[in-house]
Amino acid sequence: VGRAEALGLLRGDAPRAGLQPDVAEFLARKSDAGAAPVLRVRYEREAYESLASDPVRMTFDTELCYAPFDPRSPFEVGGRGVEPRAIPDGWIATPVDGAIVEFKFTDSCPSWMSRLVDELELQRESIPKYVLSVAHAMARGVLRESAFAAFPSR
Repeated sequence: VGRAEALGLLRGDAPRAGLQPDVAEFLARKSDAGAAPVLRVRYEREAYESLASDPVRMTFDTELCYAPFDPRSPFEVGGRGVEPRAIPDGWIATPVDGAIVEFKFTDSCPSWMSRLVDELELQRESIPKYVLSVAHAMARGVLRESAFAAFPSR
């Protein structure tokens, strides 16, 4: 989906005929669930990529924060692409110790990356940035459970 079409889809425009099956499925599921954004999440990312035969990436995410999202607010095209406006109260820090480091590879972890993990005594841990931000927003009363009323419970 191109940028202009993505902007239209985010505004609720009808999708064009012949969309890729995965995009059409996403839109159908979004509609069935009554899904809508409730929070915006942002962070600073420093990324490194090896362009060797089996490319790998390392990313370091810091400054994780969120802002409540007002679905009535119009979408704009900002400097970094499609930017939905958040409410003017600003961004709230999501508490995370240190940086969130991700190692990304296709087939198998390169030996140098395994040595780096061992040397730095890194531990594998799931750190879902959006989920942490939603939990923090709910704990602070910034977001209420009613924001998720349209979603089926699981």
